[in-house]
Amino acid sequence: MDSVTDIYGPYYKEKGREIPRKSSLSPSAAVLWREMESAVIDQLYHGGTSQAVEEAIDRLLADPGCSWRRKLIEYHIRQVYYK
Repeated sequence: MDSVTDIYGPYYKEKGREIPRKSSLSPSAAVLWREMESAVIDQLYHGGTSQAVEEAIDRLLADPGCSWRRKLIEYHIRQVYYK
């Protein structure tokens, strides 16, 4: 099985960067990220509301440990859950 270094190593080496080894989210933001993902899954598969997703995104964005912007989070959701 290929490791992260096997897969991404050449790219990062070419760019002169180190492979990220830790999350860009703080522990509190990581919890909010999981809540946001749960809200998206609930909306898609269990009849949840888009308002719950928006509220989860708002809570995540309000956390100082989250460096992501709304557009990037929405892009992530589209790429992971809608394709």
